Amino acid sequence: MKKSIFTVVVLSLSLILQGCSHRPLPFKPESVIDKGVYQEIEECTAPEACLQIFIMYEEFMCSHTALRLQIGEQDSLFWDPAGGYGRRSSVKAIRKNDLVVSPVPTVNEYIQFPKENATDAIEFFEFHISAERADELMKRLRGDLVDKLEGKFITTTTGMFCSDAVSRFLERFASHYLPVKKTFLPHNFAKQLYAIPPDRIIIFEEDNKGGYTLSEPLN
Repeated sequence: MKKSIFTVVVLSLSLILQGCSHRPLPFKPESVIDKGVYQEIEECTAPEACLQIFIMYEEFMCSHTALRLQIGEQDSLFWDPAGGYGRRSSVKAIRKNDLVVSPVPTVNEYIQFPKENATDAIEFFEFHISAERADELMKRLRGDLVDKLEGKFITTTTGMFCSDAVSRFLERFASHYLPVKKTFLPHNFAKQLYAIPPDRIIIFEEDNKGGYTLSEPLN
């Protein structure tokens, strides 16, 4: 117990020293298109498959990272490393090793969930990839593809290591088309994602009525 408390204290101090205490959306582009109040967005705009990453912010810091994969209308996967979807909210879902397996949330369903957790802003990044690449990533996350030397990729994640887990996975298995490096802080992960750049970015910000407004960076 004492060791766990010590670990949390050390990690908290590390976050402060590394600069995770900041305003939401520190890398939001200066020029954006205001899309108005929240309305449902298209689930996936790619011809074959989408890789989608969510970066969440509370009032003074980045708070969570999650990943979603979609292949047409055939298959979808949602990885919520150390997150609370399906277990710490009004949403009920079956989780297996931090994968939300039943039901797998849609983009719009997940966007609504953080409102229960004091989330002030969300950055939604979408990358268009081939169905073959998406299928490979899904199989690795589900444990169907196993490296001979390293074994299965472990999706179960310790609290506070959500961004580390997602960025580490992409660096290991998708770096040849998504050049990201492992990073502990979600807002630093967002900075890398802006630089690639994504095929679609939508920014959700809390309004004064308890909902979200939408905006998109200019091309």
